[in-house]
Amino acid sequence: MPKKYCCVFLCLALLNHIPASAAEKNHTVTLTQGWVRETPPSTPNAAAFLTLQNASAAPKYITAIQCSDAAARCELHEHLHTENGGMRMQQVTSPLAVPANGALVFAPGGYHIMLFDIKKSLRAGETVTLTFVFDDQSQLTVQLPVKSIRAE
Repeated sequence: MPKKYCCVFLCLALLNHIPASAAEKNHTVTLTQGWVRETPPSTPNAAAFLTLQNASAAPKYITAIQCSDAAARCELHEHLHTENGGMRMQQVTSPLAVPANGALVFAPGGYHIMLFDIKKSLRAGETVTLTFVFDDQSQLTVQLPVKSIRAE
């Protein structure tokens, strides 16, 4: 058998013996429906919305989020209803779970990602890169399109 075919068969054999935990570490969480709200000129902050899907049998916990290309810092936030019927926003300080075989939705009026001290106004058609870091040290880096305020 030629050497190149032996190499192919060896690689395929090795792929079939990768432990499930190693394969799941980087491929269980995916993003759908992600976008960042366009910002008017001189606005220092922006918000991102998305859905994270977890295909594993165990929850994945977001321990950090990074957004170095678009803003000085980013944080996980949530809107809370106040006793007088209003709403307030606060940072989520404990790890946020993406449920096992489920989804975590970041939407206006709920969980969202705040981008602080954006480096320039964000315009429809541009993209913003976010990196989610999980409790098992795996990462998910995504490109989110900037969506026009009028398109909401």
